[in-house]
Amino acid sequence: MTFITVMSDPRGGLWVGTLFQGLCYYHPSMQKFQLAQTSPGSSYITNESVRCFLEDEDGTVLVGSGKGLFRFHPETHKVEQIFKDEINELVLSLSRDHRGNIWVGTFLKGFYQICGGGEV
Repeated sequence: MTFITVMSDPRGGLWVGTLFQGLCYYHPSMQKFQLAQTSPGSSYITNESVRCFLEDEDGTVLVGSGKGLFRFHPETHKVEQIFKDEINELVLSLSRDHRGNIWVGTFLKGFYQICGGGEV
């Protein structure tokens, strides 16, 4: 398993983005890495290369991959592709500014700004 990116969360866990194996989560209480499996009927990121992620204010995790931007819901393991008409290519970076806007850096199309109300 090849790790591409790592992020710690406020609960002491580690989110790990991998090359071609999707998203993994580790918490010391689990004593092992858990592959973030997705629920049937949702978008799949299990076989994706996860390049970056950012925990949102509501506890969901924004995931940048080779196929765009996804939102992972840790409680339900549901994954949804978001802004798929606008952001549908390799996402390389995610960052939140002091105003709460999220900036998405892509490989070919530059930067996108997601405003606080969810508009691109």
